[in-house]
This record gives sequence, structure tokens and C-alpha cells, in this order.
Amino acid sequence: MSGKSLSSRADVTLVYGFDPICGWCFGFRSAVASLRASLAGKVGWRVACGGLVTGERIKPIGETRDYLVHGMATVEARTDARFGDGFKKGLLAQGTWVSTSEPGCRAVLLVQQLFGSEKALDFGAELSRAFYVDGRPTDDVDSLKLVARATKVDAARLLEAWTAPGAEHRTWEAFTRARAEGVVSYPSMFLDRGHGLEPLFSGCLPAAQALALIERALS
Repeated sequence: MSGKSLSSRADVTLVYGFDPICGWCFGFRSAVASLRASLAGKVGWRVACGGLVTGERIKPIGETRDYLVHGMATVEARTDARFGDGFKKGLLAQGTWVSTSEPGCRAVLLVQQLFGSEKALDFGAELSRAFYVDGRPTDDVDSLKLVARATKVDAARLLEAWTAPGAEHRTWEAFTRARAEGVVSYPSMFLDRGHGLEPLFSGCLPAAQALALIERALS
């Protein structure tokens, strides 16, 4: 589930450290859309997932409610993102959904493997929106079907791969590889010129600032 972007049009790949249940990645969605438009034809893309919520962090979402409420307010203050009642009054208020990165990241990485990195960016952004606006769990088959439909991904092919024996294990292996490459915070950006990842920045930067850093590195 790793490797070069399947839709690279250049010899340089921009690697996006992403997790669909990362609130800051949700806040960074519009910036990524702007970057994709500004850099079209100049770089390839690849999504990398190291897993934000793994190990001891995996727990019912209600146990981190106060932390998430504070985090949502901070994200909304610094970006144009707005968390929806489907999440706030639904998934978070109910508090029983077990928060874990693996299932959603598995779907994003499989979209990248099967349909290319541009589709993975589309799918990941929409999965994040479905989670944080509509309150749709990222490990739910119906959620994945809806996101696939919205991003014009073959849902049947994706779900066949997502439920296949060994798919979860391969995602954990992808997490290990990504972390070894330095993908340990979200969102984050790297350049891949073919000899390892070059860190560009981590954190939810304004689109113009992120673009300036990327263009400086490219030049």
C-alpha cells in the first residue's frame, strides 16, 4: 500500500501525511485543494498514513470528548472548516464509537493502490468530511460506499479489497513504513525525489504559506 504516486506527472512527488480522523487534516482540506490546483502538472502526489489513533489511543470516542471539543474550537478558529452536528450531536455525543485510525486509512490506501493518488486525495478528503460533518464512522461499510459514490470510486471493488483477508495487516505494515519515513504527525508534507522523504512542514498551515514552502523547496 505504499510506493510512488500512481498519477505522478513529474519526477518529484509531494507526499501528504494524512489521517481521515485527524481534526487538523479536516481543517486542512481546503488548503490541500488549493495546493492541488496551484501545483497541477508540477508534482505528483502520494498519500502516506502512519496511523494517528493506534495502540493505547484506541478507545471509545466519549473518553476523549473534552479534548475533542477543545480541539474542534481551535481548528474552527484557525481554518474555514466547520464541524457538523452529525459529529458533535451524533457520534461524539453518543460516545460509544471506538476511535481507531486503521479502517479509514486502510480505505484511503486501497483507493490509492487501486485507483491512483489523485483519487485517494479526493476520497480521503470526503471521508474526513463525512466523519466530522455527518458523523459517519470511518469503519462502516455504508460510510465507505457513500464516500466512494461521492468521489466516483468503484465501491464494490474497494470493499472487496477492504474486507479481503490480510488487508488490515497490510495497513499496519504501511503504518510502520510511513513512520520509518518520518510520517509521524498530521497533516504533514514531504518531497520525494527518489532518495527518501524531505520534510517540508507539519501542521495546518494557510494555503499560501504552505505553497510558498513547497515552491521554495522545488526551486
